[in-house]
Order: sequence, then C-alpha cells, then structure tokens
Amino acid sequence: MAQAAEKTTQTPISGKGAATLENGQPLLLVVDYAERWRLPTLVEMVDQLRSHQRDRRVRVLLLARPGHDFWRTVSSEFDRIGVDIADPMPLGDLALSDRERAFNEAVEAFNHELELPQGTLPPPDDLTADAYGSILTLHMSALAGVCAGAEGEPPPNKENLSRYLLGHERRYWNAVAQNIGGGQLHWQGRLERTVFVATLFGPLNRITTARSLLRGAALADGEAEAQEVLAIHGRLYPSPHRRLEAGLTSPGRNDEVLSPLHPDRLGEDFVGQCLHESWARSHVESLLSTATENTFLDSITIRRCLSVLAATAERHDAAKTALFAALEADPQLASQAPSSVLRLVIDYADDELAQAVDRALPPFSTEVLGAARDLSQRLLDALPSDAQTYQRALRLDNLARRSANCGDRRSAVHLAFEASSILRGIAKNDQTHLDDFVRVLNNLGSYLSQVGDKWGSIRFALESAGICRQLAQHHPNYVDILASALNNLGLDFASAGDEWTGLRFAMESTALYRLIAKKDEARLPDLAMALNNLGMRYIQTMQGDAAVRAAEEAVKIYRTLAVRQPESYLHDYAKALGNLGLRYASTRKFPAALDATKWSVAIYLSLREDNPDAFQSDFAFALYAYAWVRMAGASEVSKDELESAMSNILQCITIYQNLTAEFPDEFDDVLESARQTAVALRRLL
Repeated sequence: MAQAAEKTTQTPISGKGAATLENGQPLLLVVDYAERWRLPTLVEMVDQLRSHQRDRRVRVLLLARPGHDFWRTVSSEFDRIGVDIADPMPLGDLALSDRERAFNEAVEAFNHELELPQGTLPPPDDLTADAYGSILTLHMSALAGVCAGAEGEPPPNKENLSRYLLGHERRYWNAVAQNIGGGQLHWQGRLERTVFVATLFGPLNRITTARSLLRGAALADGEAEAQEVLAIHGRLYPSPHRRLEAGLTSPGRNDEVLSPLHPDRLGEDFVGQCLHESWARSHVESLLSTATENTFLDSITIRRCLSVLAATAERHDAAKTALFAALEADPQLASQAPSSVLRLVIDYADDELAQAVDRALPPFSTEVLGAARDLSQRLLDALPSDAQTYQRALRLDNLARRSANCGDRRSAVHLAFEASSILRGIAKNDQTHLDDFVRVLNNLGSYLSQVGDKWGSIRFALESAGICRQLAQHHPNYVDILASALNNLGLDFASAGDEWTGLRFAMESTALYRLIAKKDEARLPDLAMALNNLGMRYIQTMQGDAAVRAAEEAVKIYRTLAVRQPESYLHDYAKALGNLGLRYASTRKFPAALDATKWSVAIYLSLREDNPDAFQSDFAFALYAYAWVRMAGASEVSKDELESAMSNILQCITIYQNLTAEFPDEFDDVLESARQTAVALRRLL
C-alpha cells in the first residue's frame, strides 16, 4: 500500500520509507483529498502506474468530498486512458448500531497512540444525533474525550469539538515553544502562523519552496531561520513518509514538508478561526496578491490554497471574505481556481468582483464549463433595467460564447442575435464600438453554422469580412477579426457545396493567422484551427498530400497545447486527430490512420461523460472517422475490427439522428455519409 501526494506524477511506491514489492505483488494506492488535485496531474499519475506496474494488479482508491461533477470528470478522464473504473461509493452515515463500537475502537486507538492508560470512556449522550453519522465527528469526539480525560476536564459537546481540539493543539505549541531558544512568546505566535500557512498551502515537496514561502510570510528572515522553522514544524507534524529533523535534508531534495493540520475539517476550522485575526488576513493577502508573479508558488500550490479557502468558507464567512479580497487584488487567480471557488463567486460576490473573475477565466476549460456559463448568466441577470444597452450587448455575447461551449447552440444563436442587433444600432452612430459589432457578427455566423443555417452564417460572415477589409489597412486590430470571418466563410461555402471558394477563403485565413501567431505565440490555437479547416478544404478539392501536411501541422500544435492545458485544448487535439486520420486514409496510410482515429474516439469518450451536450457532434464525427478508416482499409484489418467498426458507425448514426431532429440542416450530409459507411461495412461483413 502507498499514499499518493500531488507533488510529482512520478509516484514512489512507499509507505513509511521505501518499500520493495515482489514480482506480481498487488498494490493499493490511496489518493486522499483527490478533489484538490489538478485533474491532469491525477490522470497522468494513474496512467504512469498503469504503464510502469504492468506485472502486478494496481488498485487506486480516491478519497474526495462530494462536489460539482468531480466524480464524473475523473471517471471520464480515466476512461480515456483505458483504466477500469468502479462507480463512486458514498460513505453515507454510520449506522446507529455501529456508532458505540466505532467510538470505543477510536478511544482505544487514541489511548495507545498517545501512550495513555487504556480505559473505557462513556460515549456521548446524544450519540444518535445526525452529526455522529459522520465517522470524522465520531473520531473527533473520541479524541477530545481522551484528551479531556487525561487533563481532568469534562469532554466537549459536538458543537465545540473543533474549538476544544484546537485549544489542545495550541497548548501543545506552547509546550514546545518553552523549550526553544529565542523566547517563548516569540515562538508561540510563530508556530501558530506556520501551522496556518502550512494548512493553506501544504504539503510542499521541495525544501527550497517551503523556505521561500516562510520568508514570503515573514516567518523567517533567511535560509537558516527558515530551516529552523521547518525542522520544528516537522517535529510537530511529521510528513507521512519520514520525520523532518533540523539539518536532515538539503535544499532541493523532494521531501514533503509543511504538512497541513488534519483532518481537513479541523484544519479548515483552524483557518476560519485565524482569519478573524489581522495577521492571518495579512498572510493570505500578501501571499496570494502576488501569487501569479511568485516563482516559488506553482499552480498546484495556488490551487490548493484556493480550494482550502473555498471549503473553509462553507462554515466560516471570514474565509469567504479573505478569498474575495485575494481575487479582488489579483483576479488572475481565478484562472487556476476550481469550480468550488466560482460557485462562491456566483452566489455571494458583488458584480464588480464577478466581472473581474469572469474576465480572468480561460476561454475554454472542461473543468469549469458549467460554472463559467452560470457566472455569465448571473452577470446578465444582475444588470439593472436602466443599464446601458452597450453593456447588455457585451454580456449577451459573453453568455452566448459560454453557452456554445456547453453545447447549447440554440441559446447561443438567440443571445448573439440580440447582441448584434443592439451593437448594430450603436455602431451606426458611434464607430468606436465597430470592433465589438464585427466580432459579435462573426460569432453569430459561427453559431448559425453550428445549427445548420449555412446561408445565414455566410450572410453575417460576409458582412463582418467586408467591414474588416475596409478597416484592416489602417487599424491592425481588425486583421484578427478578418481572419476569423474568412475562416467561417471557408467553412460555410464548402458546406454549401462551393468547395473552391471555401478553399480560397481558408487559404487567406490561414495566411493571416500564421502572421498573427508569428508575432504572438498565444495565437497558435487559432493557427491550428485554421490549418485543420484548410486540410478539409484540400481534401474536398482532391489535394490529398497538401491536406495531410496541413492536418499534421495542426495536430502538432494541438498536441503541444493539450500537454500544457488539457482542460482547454484536449478536445481540439481529439478533433484534429480524427481529421488527420481521414487525411491519412485518403492517401492510403492506414496504420497511421487507425492509430489517429482510435485515439480521437478514446479522448471524446472521456470528454463527453463530463459534458455530453458539449461534445455530442464531435464524438459522432470521431466514431464516423474511426469506422470509415477501418472500412476503407478493410484488407488490412481483422473481421473483429470490422464488427467493431459497425458498432461504432451505428452509434454514430444514432447520435446524428438525434442531432438532426434538433438541427435538421446541419447534420443531414454527414448522417447520409455515416449511413453509406454502414451499408459498405455490412457488405464487407
């Protein structure tokens, strides 16, 4: 058995110290606080276990609080990498008949651990209360009773468990402070503040990071003093793997330090208590206000702190206040925040902070799709009736984009149409808002295309492109919007049957995006998108080799982006793989085509479990591509593969039929192609 810690995806097989497993010996890995891990790190860790421990059975136990879509998100990602998944099991309440036995067992265990005489302790009088359905509450009650008995005090009631246990911890710190040089009062305050910082940001896996954090919190003046603080904290709260002593480790070694106060409820109550004090609020403000600039605070550590504050805010308003103050000081923190933070912003933040958080969110992130849309809806609903129409148009456009990300295309069309109508009237009299108008026109055209209104999409894209061509020569910011409009025109004309006009627009759009990306690498996603579409136009005009080159370049860019930010670009990578597979098949490179389309399906299988509406059509296309490649290369695949292809294409047809019922003009052509592929597969079988 081993315990995982989110510090590196290279997970050592260790419990207390290193452990050597015999060949074939099974392994159980326990991941505690799994909801606080970054999803890509958690998935990569499990994937590496699968590949590096092939000679043994490995089971991974995830322990996490219930949360917004956590289990669906995790299971979908594990499904993508081919890991067998069991359904999540809620712990539920402890049965009434089991509570007294569990309490007595905990008392015995705590007496043994604290080296106290074994003896019985009467269970709480109100053991049947709902609160004791939680094993954590029961264990905290047992610990508090053991400690109170040892000190000749009455045990606390269930409402005061955390307060009593935290008081016991403080007496422990005071006792330790008496034995440290430099003054008892000096160390009493320093130890409490160190535990506070550790509970927010810990555990950390590098000594150098921990030292920098202590110096940033003004808990140490230099390296030597920081090492002394770490050593004392390590004696108070040793890591799960080894006890940290002064001088035992050297800078840069991967030892876990600054372990947080556990269990999490006790740690969160401690944080909540501390945040009533000015020093604690000052620590949060000073460390998080510059978090995105500090080199010693990585994204995992920042996210962990935000998660702890959000969890603490469920019971302590002081944590909510501190969290909102940090977001106000640096809204970019929201780009690394879990959905629990966004939910607090939606429910409790004022409009100014909600807007700042919304602006800081990435354009697309699978981890917060629903929360980002709900935040945009909240901002629109919060507009007063006398608000400027321009402001309403921008919020309508924002909600349209977030709705489209979630797969709600119809709503996106209606919202964008209203936004464009408002901005059209404004732009007639005030051309300073013309760039917003053409951008919204462009978005509207894209949404119309997604619901099958090709000519409506062409009309708005032509209008947008016409305005941009006139202005781009003297105003460079319009080049960006022009490139997007031309890309949409390439898609729409090809979809309407004019492939050569579609190719012309696609080539011009790609050339513009290449120039834009050359000046700004942050625009590489736009270049990859344009290349993907250009490859499709080349195929439609019978230029197979050119199509392969464009598709390969798009996949290369998306692969790099997906490694860095899977929550933002994994779906684009999957779509590009499907397109590349079809391009390979068109040039009879069937092994490469099979590999690309197989991975495309696997990725979408994971993505659609968490956001089924957002990826239905893309998943259907991936199934179609995978089946079509096996059909086209039938001489190089087995009968089992062909039967699997038939199953895939039938699933694809079902999805497209459902989509056609909602969007009759959008999916007719591809549905017919899928049906023809099914006919061909039946003949082969």
